[in-house]
Amino acid sequence: MMSTRNHTAIKVKKSREEIAEKLGLTAEAVNKKITLLRTQLGLFCSQLIKPLPSRPSGCAAKICHQKWLVENLDFLKQRIKKRDSVCNTVSAVHK
Repeated sequence: MMSTRNHTAIKVKKSREEIAEKLGLTAEAVNKKITLLRTQLGLFCSQLIKPLPSRPSGCAAKICHQKWLVENLDFLKQRIKKRDSVCNTVSAVHK
């Protein structure tokens, strides 16, 4: 019997292959784009929690892209998990 995790992975792979075929892209290109959008949405959602610094007027395109992300990928927000960040650098204080 197939585990639920394997079944889900197979469904995701098949769905991405179908998307790639319809768009005339490779499955790898679709995977990269999905990963990029997920990362951008995660970063943007984490920015929503903390106050944003004032932006120069040239950021209009970035703001439009962020609006698009929120409007079109809003259903994914509930699936984004906040992860603790870890710093691997040694500070001068700890030397």
